[in-house]
Amino acid sequence: MRIPNAIHGRLKRMAYRLLLPAVRSCEAGMEAKVASLAFFVGALIPTGLLAALFVWMPGRFIGRRVVRVMVANGLALALPAVVGGYAIAGGGLQIFDPGFLSYLLPQGVWTVAWLVILKRRENSAAF
Repeated sequence: MRIPNAIHGRLKRMAYRLLLPAVRSCEAGMEAKVASLAFFVGALIPTGLLAALFVWMPGRFIGRRVVRVMVANGLALALPAVVGGYAIAGGGLQIFDPGFLSYLLPQGVWTVAWLVILKRRENSAAF
């Protein structure tokens, strides 16, 4: 059965009107996912470097390694969150929530990594 050209044109326009916003939102969603993945990978670098620096610095003052790792990772989360809060504000009032939430997951990855490294060092020193 063949559809007449007039009806075919109407169906085609209706499909474009219905589907085009969905396709555009899917494209925007994919761009947002790629951007957030890129930010996550990019956030691993400063949080990791800061965590390593802060774990190394208070070596004499904090004797317990677990406490040192937790304090260092807390500071390594706070510093990029504050800088991000000022950067997001753009000259206005500081907004720390998005900066904190943006760096929370990458810093969590480093916290777990440091705790695993610490556990392995303790196990290797025991033998």
